[in-house]
Amino acid sequence: MSLNREKIEQSIYLNKTLDGRKGCLVHRDSSTGLVVVGDLHGETASLDLIFSFVQGDPLWIFLGDYVDRGPDSLGILEQIIDFQVENPRRVILLRGNHEDWQMNLRYGFAREISSKKEDSLVPVILQWYESLPLVATTGNIALLHGGPPFPVPSDIKTLEMISSDSQQEQNILWSDPDDDFYFYRGGGTRSFTREDLENFLDLVSCCYMIRGHQYNPEKGFKINFESCLTIFSASYGYSWKRSFFYQPEVKEVTDLVSDVVVF
Repeated sequence: MSLNREKIEQSIYLNKTLDGRKGCLVHRDSSTGLVVVGDLHGETASLDLIFSFVQGDPLWIFLGDYVDRGPDSLGILEQIIDFQVENPRRVILLRGNHEDWQMNLRYGFAREISSKKEDSLVPVILQWYESLPLVATTGNIALLHGGPPFPVPSDIKTLEMISSDSQQEQNILWSDPDDDFYFYRGGGTRSFTREDLENFLDLVSCCYMIRGHQYNPEKGFKINFESCLTIFSASYGYSWKRSFFYQPEVKEVTDLVSDVVVF
């Protein structure tokens, strides 16, 4: 196992010192294209396929949920951390709701760590979770794992200061759009409405939001409220359609669907 404490600590440093990071928010402009990767859940083969599609040196933004459910969460962490260390200026790793030890105890990552005798990595992995930003913006796109914080902050400074374990952080990590597929996930989770989305996009001066968190096995992605794209990059071991967002060249986004790659 080549994932080690030193690599994870290097990633923690890179997460905390990201260009354009203020608190939980990262803003980054790109002149070389954009790739957005949804939930991976321990599927190294899915990430390998995405790598094989992409050319050039775009900005990569990962939406979280790297671990749990799939067969090789430690392998995924090794892949994305190695990729980040090799390309520190063009990789942003966001936090998902599964970057949480209580989720790991329930959905498999804790068992994987124990079975592979890597228990000594647990403390630094938990530190790595805490180092991950929650929200990124690039061009006219906002990116996060679940949904907007509620209530939507009154100003950017308040958004930047959203703290770990706060209710607004839970909204960002857990919320889903209010549509026919919505189901209550428990705890303090909630759905977000068109109005919530529009208020959030106004706050961050963006026109569109890209999120993960929900699988869409029939189509691979979904659109809500015309300006919210949900992608999911894992298959859970089934032949479900997966997706990621890919702009080989920088352009103003006017149509989210045209840049979705289904595989």
